[in-house]
Amino acid sequence: PDGWEARYDVLAIDGEIHVASGETRYRGEDGAFGPRYANVFVCRFDADGRCTDFTEWWTLERSAED
Repeated sequence: PDGWEARYDVLAIDGEIHVASGETRYRGEDGAFGPRYANVFVCRFDADGRCTDFTEWWTLERSAED
């Protein structure tokens, strides 16, 4: 609810299909960042550079206790 930070890198580009991966963290009401979410995005773009299809996979970072 109080912000987020993210980092993403391009993994592959094959014509109109682009793949990126990275991580996202959300800040809680107490101001501290919560766990990390690992993300992979697959995007398809048209000839004008607009995204026409978007798929996201994510997983929550496991804690040391898990």
